[in-house]
Amino acid sequence: MGNQTLSPQQITFMIFLFLTGSSLVFIPEILAGQSAWMACLLASLTGLYIIIILLALFTRFPDMSITRISELALGRIAGSILNILFFFSLFLIAQGLLYNLCFLLGLIYPAICGFILRSLVLLSAAYCIYRGPAMLGRLYESFIGLILFFFLLGIIASFPIMNLSELKPLWPEWKPLLSGAFFVADWPFAQLVILAFFFPLVQGLKEKKKAFIGWYLLAVAVLVFEDIQMISILGQELAEISRFPLLKVNRLTGFGEFRRVELFFFILWFIVGFTALTAYYQGLVLNLKELLRLENPRPLILPLGLCLMVFTAYMYPSDLNYITTRLRYIPFFTMPINLLYPTVIFIAASLSKGRLSSRHSRSEG
Repeated sequence: MGNQTLSPQQITFMIFLFLTGSSLVFIPEILAGQSAWMACLLASLTGLYIIIILLALFTRFPDMSITRISELALGRIAGSILNILFFFSLFLIAQGLLYNLCFLLGLIYPAICGFILRSLVLLSAAYCIYRGPAMLGRLYESFIGLILFFFLLGIIASFPIMNLSELKPLWPEWKPLLSGAFFVADWPFAQLVILAFFFPLVQGLKEKKKAFIGWYLLAVAVLVFEDIQMISILGQELAEISRFPLLKVNRLTGFGEFRRVELFFFILWFIVGFTALTAYYQGLVLNLKELLRLENPRPLILPLGLCLMVFTAYMYPSDLNYITTRLRYIPFFTMPINLLYPTVIFIAASLSKGRLSSRHSRSEG
């Protein structure tokens, strides 16, 4: 690939765009009903934990990939098994991102078949990955201003039609709240584990910890406001039965005689959704490169994209099938893996830091 380094600023933008991009097209916290914003706030502790533990891990071992740290700290066999389980978790999440983005595109362009949409999206993402991680960093820098503008525009446009009485009662039933918190903790907060493949590419990681946390909290604030906006405008029942509730919200907003602003917000959804998918696609390539001990990951890009396209079409032949599978089965695999993977590696690496450093020196030699 091309340039392999990222700046701390690019990673901060990546955190913001990834979180918002993952959640704009799939909002699992709606299971908590009018308490969706509380569920989101509670689940955000998951993402904060993942960022903190990854920062701690790569501050101690800045020059090693997490796949390599896993094998050195846990041993070749145990580390490889954990890495393979993690790869499948990433693959399932990437499938969900691809399906949701293409399903949304299908609503805008219904005459284009799903196969063509998936092909165009994956080929565009593959081109970005072929140019290297630095290409993604420049992509985030280019889009961050436009994205923030659209978020601010959405906030201003929605205030006149918000009815905060829809949020009552403020004290929720605990079962729906915990259910919504669990699913939103899995999507999108636990998905931040993908940062494990990008943190080793950043120079000056330790000095920018506050910036990472700050942009993460900004993304959480945006997600919480979107939940409040969604419930207060649509009401609980309509929000729960809508496939894309934020699309309905933006169809109701406008500036005076200027309506149909959802067409502008489609640009926002596509950009942030595409950047989230590309980040996971890139992470899959980097992970598989380490698993197969390859020097050059470029030969993996197109075959991996083809696998993503085929398995997505096979696993999710319909939207009903996607919703059922996504909520009933996948979180109970991806959530534990995404939480335990960095935790187990961090504990094992901390207990054997001296041995791990010597093993890494011998392997480099």
